[in-house]
Amino acid sequence: DELIKGTPMGTGIVADWSIDQDLTEVIIEFPEVENEITTVYGVPNPFKPCIRLTTSDTGKSMFRVEGIWKCGQSYTVFSEGFVRHSPKVANKKTIMKRIENKIFPDYTCLPERLVELMGIFVTEGKDPEGDKAIVESYLKKINKTIAMKKTISEAFCKKVVSLLLNDFDYTKEITAYDIVLRYLSMSDRLIGIEKTSLKKMESICGKVPYLNIW
Repeated sequence: DELIKGTPMGTGIVADWSIDQDLTEVIIEFPEVENEITTVYGVPNPFKPCIRLTTSDTGKSMFRVEGIWKCGQSYTVFSEGFVRHSPKVANKKTIMKRIENKIFPDYTCLPERLVELMGIFVTEGKDPEGDKAIVESYLKKINKTIAMKKTISEAFCKKVVSLLLNDFDYTKEITAYDIVLRYLSMSDRLIGIEKTSLKKMESICGKVPYLNIW
């Protein structure tokens, strides 16, 4: 209720929820901040900040809070937040305070970093074949740095590179932002991947904007 009624991020909206035999998951979006990112930072693609709440009553009960970004229909984790066991006795005020102190302040990090990435030009669009090779080298470097092979199979990693390579127009300039954007919007493309692996991909892809590889 506290996240929906009004927060420093504006009013939250329950955008999605799911219940299965192991977990209950709720995603709360903050659309007011999405508009701010577009107008204040000038980021061309819509990014919506969210909070994901996950509870489990099986095995070792837990209550997990994560800060996530929504780009298109994909999610990436930007703040691992915190986990509390025995969610039935979790203190609502304490949890809300930790969200405000630990997660909300981190929301400005991504738009600020995206602005920096928009100014880093990876290719010039003058040599399509050569530029494609440059982009491919960055994709492989990113995948290696975030240890993608530990999350999905090597074959799937190669499919990811092939998928992303075909997503660029090599007759135009390509920025670091353009490449990072593909990772921030990747989870929706990973059709057929197991749910646990998908969650891990959302986490490691959320690290891509901050890699020191450019």
